[in-house]
Amino acid sequence: AQSGAFLRQRIATERAIAEQYGVDAGLLDTSGVDPRSLAWFAGTHVKSAVLGLWEDDDPASERLRIVGSYDPRGVLADLQRGPVDIAEFPPRELVATASAPEREICVVVPVRTRDRDWGLLAMVAPLGPSTARETYQHWAALLCAALESQRREAEVRRSALYDALTDLPNRTLFVAQLDKAIARWKRDGTPFAVLFLDLDGFKLINDSLGHQMGDRVLRQVGRQLQSVLREMDTAARFGGDEFVILLTDTDADSAHVAALRVQEALSVVNEFDGHEIVTRASIGIASSEIGYSSAEEVLRDADAAMYRAKSAEPGTIAYFDADMHHHAVRRADLAREVLRGLQEGHFEVHYQPIVNLVTGRTDRFEALLRWNHPERGFIEPREFLGELADTSLIVQLGHWVINEVCAQLERWKPHRTNVSVNISDKEFWSQDLLSFVLAALDRHGLPPDSLTLEITEAVLMRRPEMALRIMEKLHAAGLRLHIDDFGTGFSSLETLHRFPVEAFKIDRTFIQSLTDAENTAELISSLVQLGNALGIAVVAEGVETGEQLLFLQQLGCAAGQGYLFMPAVSAENATELLEESLADGSSESAN
Repeated sequence: AQSGAFLRQRIATERAIAEQYGVDAGLLDTSGVDPRSLAWFAGTHVKSAVLGLWEDDDPASERLRIVGSYDPRGVLADLQRGPVDIAEFPPRELVATASAPEREICVVVPVRTRDRDWGLLAMVAPLGPSTARETYQHWAALLCAALESQRREAEVRRSALYDALTDLPNRTLFVAQLDKAIARWKRDGTPFAVLFLDLDGFKLINDSLGHQMGDRVLRQVGRQLQSVLREMDTAARFGGDEFVILLTDTDADSAHVAALRVQEALSVVNEFDGHEIVTRASIGIASSEIGYSSAEEVLRDADAAMYRAKSAEPGTIAYFDADMHHHAVRRADLAREVLRGLQEGHFEVHYQPIVNLVTGRTDRFEALLRWNHPERGFIEPREFLGELADTSLIVQLGHWVINEVCAQLERWKPHRTNVSVNISDKEFWSQDLLSFVLAALDRHGLPPDSLTLEITEAVLMRRPEMALRIMEKLHAAGLRLHIDDFGTGFSSLETLHRFPVEAFKIDRTFIQSLTDAENTAELISSLVQLGNALGIAVVAEGVETGEQLLFLQQLGCAAGQGYLFMPAVSAENATELLEESLADGSSESAN
């Protein structure tokens, strides 16, 4: 009898170990079956089970969502799913499965850890050694670990598809939805439209009230967009203050109505900590009427339409039409050609002498980009740079020019000269401008003052305070700084004086209109006097006649450049001009 009892005990122990192993394997491997399904009960002594998780993950709600059941016999078919009061748990359908003759009981254990309370697990099982509460509590602890692992995996997946700030879909998810809309349009002609929104004046909110306030405004905009859209539509945030909306089963006319509805929703006054803030957006619309083959094409065109609206009048709506489409296609083709030109060496840097108007010598040069197109020959910068101004390619081109200029300066040693490089709007605001310039100088063994960075007045005046901080860092690094196209913007004397610049360049339009406009001579005279008073050198661009040169010399203008002296020439020809006298415009090379 004793041996029989020992054998029974051993069998029961082995069953418990095998059972525990099966439960462990089922709960610890969350890559397969959802632990909430309770499929991991298969192979255990449990007859049936139900899992309830707190409504809204809040135990204080005292309501549970029935999210899973183990029902191998199919007796819980009528079990109510969804939220139930805690008083109704365990469900009577589950309790009814317990058989008194078979000595079955219903056990309820909390599913919680010290950090989180998930809910309750109810099980029906025969009374015996294997129904010890410690066993069920161990299973509940494993279930907690599985649910936490599942939650973290879901967060990772969600973060890859949703914007963390507004909880709206991000670009990845939006593009996937847009691809589906394009496929439906191709398949059965279901129209769609995309609205591209850019908040007007949002930078002012960030700068004046702080980024935390800006984030609150963006979250509110996200809620306002969702409030006016249909369930079938998708609103997404692409970053910054850009939002995009996909309108399914919507033609161009209906898209305009939707855009007006969005603008009306955004125009509501919102109060944040005593600040009344009204948002408005410039909106660009691209519709399936154009005939798109990819999501990126749609977004490109909706973005272009938005910029068209913003440039015409902020807070308005613009359609992407056929003319804009053709322009966008041309620009895309141009971008591809430029990229190929960079890869295949089609670009060159030419150098225009900057002449000291007192000594007549070539003080330094301005680097000017030239495109030696294999089919079209030399292409002037004005024919392509404007089209690339708001693309990353303009930064890529700028970096290429800086590196080429540094390489040429190294080749010009031991001649000690300086070259001015034009910095584009997008390049100036890029975070790596200073680090790239310094790395290029270091790579070619050059001191920082070998380079002069020319930034236009318009770029600086767009965000003067931030521009000042950037300019101060560039100046502190030892780089020379000039303001280009001076006189065409709206900078004040105070602003000019604050920037750490060594010179400003009078725009060529003033020099060329000397003999035509009555007030131009007085304006140029005032600019030169301004420079002298501030201790800032003045460089005149576009000097083409002896009369212009004489006028500038009489004013005391420090330097000039233009066709009178020499157009931009190749690096080889520029080498011959180092310290050559060009002030009389009679250099043989100029002919």
